[in-house]
Amino acid sequence: MDEYLNNKKKQKVTSESLIRFKGKAFSVEPQYINCYVDVEEQNNTLYIYYKDDLIDTFDLNIYDKNINYKKEHYTRALAQSFGPNVKLEDVEDKALENLKNLDRLGGIVNEIQQIIK
Repeated sequence: MDEYLNNKKKQKVTSESLIRFKGKAFSVEPQYINCYVDVEEQNNTLYIYYKDDLIDTFDLNIYDKNINYKKEHYTRALAQSFGPNVKLEDVEDKALENLKNLDRLGGIVNEIQQIIK
């Protein structure tokens, strides 16, 4: 019966640390890459669960771009792509630069737009 009452949808986290929901992409922590998460919308908020644990939320009034990265998710994913010996603080500037470029393409979240201004 739970299957029928449950509004959650399964999504696989991509290698870019993203999940898809209603035609848009939302970031999660890179530790979930290649894992399946459950997503659910309630009161214009996107809830993301891993094994029934809430791992993140997105206010869909704010996160309304085609690609919605949270800065900390992107920074950790970028650091992870550089290898195990890279520190987060060493990639923060590069992450911010990449996010600014993504914003120019019209697809990044409002929090980065605030940093740019």
